[in-house]
Amino acid sequence: MIIKAITLMAFGLIVSGCGKYPINNTLSAYLFNESLIADYQDLNRSLKKRRIEISFTSGESVNNCADYLAEIKKSNIFDGINNTIHHGEYLTCEALDLLKSHNITTSKQKASYGERLSSTLDLRSFPSSMNQEAQVYGKVLKSLDPENLKISNYTLIRETDDWIYSIEVIAASDLNNDGTNDLILWLHDQSKNGNYHAYTTLVVPLYNNEEPLLAIPYSEWQRNSTTLH
Repeated sequence: MIIKAITLMAFGLIVSGCGKYPINNTLSAYLFNESLIADYQDLNRSLKKRRIEISFTSGESVNNCADYLAEIKKSNIFDGINNTIHHGEYLTCEALDLLKSHNITTSKQKASYGERLSSTLDLRSFPSSMNQEAQVYGKVLKSLDPENLKISNYTLIRETDDWIYSIEVIAASDLNNDGTNDLILWLHDQSKNGNYHAYTTLVVPLYNNEEPLLAIPYSEWQRNSTTLH
């Protein structure tokens, strides 16, 4: 397989900071999600592409990645049903921010990320519909509900009659500058019969294969790793 490498220039509107989670701009990042790969291949278009408008607690509304990434560093997304649903359109923006200036390759690593996350990712470490259930029945998906769990190299999907809970590993790169590739996940958490519908970008730092694995929401990660100049 020919490895296609894309060297990214730093975003004009997004500047990395010197916070708690420093970004290493010299190592390779591996992309596994096809839509994210396409967005990187046309980065300028992706940053400016018009998306469904969402609102922030500051009163500002945005409809593209560049404005979203500037506003998310200053305020929170307004808590409303439409905003929550349409936030899914901006997960790509968050991934672009996390991987800015890294050297990108679309060659897939042959690693069983799904299997590892099913048995080591602590569901209590990040907000989701399963927090309370994980407190009682098991903190990892493999012990909580193995019968309704589907695992692949890059995905974990728990689907029941009334709920779908999907975790996808979209990229891997050294985000905390410790020499180990960390994981970037997209969580899709949805009630089939109600209004609960959440999308979240998560960062899972891998510290020398220590377990359990803890996930950090994008909004928390970027507040500790970037400074808007």
